Amino acid sequence: MDTSKGIIHSEGTYRGPHGKEIFYQAWTPRESPRGILLIVHGLKEHSGRFVNLVDYFIPAGFAIYGFDLPGHGRSAGTRTYIQKFQEYVDVLQNFSQKVQDRHPLTPVFLYGHSLGTLISLALLLEDQTNYRGAILSGPLFTIPEDTSPLLISLGKILSTLLPKLRVLPIDVEAISRDPNVIKEYREDPLVFQGNTTARLGAEMMKAIQEVQDRAHEIKLPILILQGGLDRIVDPLAAESLYQTVSSADKTLNVYEGYFHELHNEPHHDRVKVFQDIMIWLDRQLTTPR
Repeated sequence: MDTSKGIIHSEGTYRGPHGKEIFYQAWTPRESPRGILLIVHGLKEHSGRFVNLVDYFIPAGFAIYGFDLPGHGRSAGTRTYIQKFQEYVDVLQNFSQKVQDRHPLTPVFLYGHSLGTLISLALLLEDQTNYRGAILSGPLFTIPEDTSPLLISLGKILSTLLPKLRVLPIDVEAISRDPNVIKEYREDPLVFQGNTTARLGAEMMKAIQEVQDRAHEIKLPILILQGGLDRIVDPLAAESLYQTVSSADKTLNVYEGYFHELHNEPHHDRVKVFQDIMIWLDRQLTTPR
């Protein structure tokens, strides 16, 4: 389908590696793209909440591909429930391979947001060779310092005994300083408005610890983006990630006063973020590998 802005939008479903129907969509320019941004969205949301990226980067010659995680958006599965965190990683790897099969000569950049950063990092620990770089926004890389060992232990117990018990809320007011974004989030039927399951909470904690232990193995170019007033993830996690990865080419941009969803901040502010991303992308595409 062609949009009025000269963007070709397509969507569909396919059966993922664990048997669930996975919804995906793509926005491509009319000409061959110079690069691909592969979006990995955050907790409780879906791939359709990144249209601001589409509006900015498609005219610049990039294609954007996204999919809904299992249990999110239009993909199958119990909402925000997962047996093993690895299922998310497997679906990302599987979808990424489909994108690369369609564009075998086009550089692919992972673009992970929040939970999507953790999934992206876990995938990179399995495979760094197929990506030109990774953009990680609001990285979920540390367990909050005020999380007690008792609470972590309780989470593990609930994950085993009552895995679908809904325990973890999100502060919706903290996602963006744009009130329209908050309103649209609350009214979006594809955004899950309930709490996250105990099993997913425990699996995320486990994945954070595993990724922390091995993040030094990551060596490809990394751009880390963080809102200075982020209340959903600890802003200090971005600095920790930056210090841990072994990439010779790594950049950390902290946007003072910004909230969690940098791509959905008020127009002037998000454009600043997009401009910085574009500078980084241009450098990656013009630097010999």
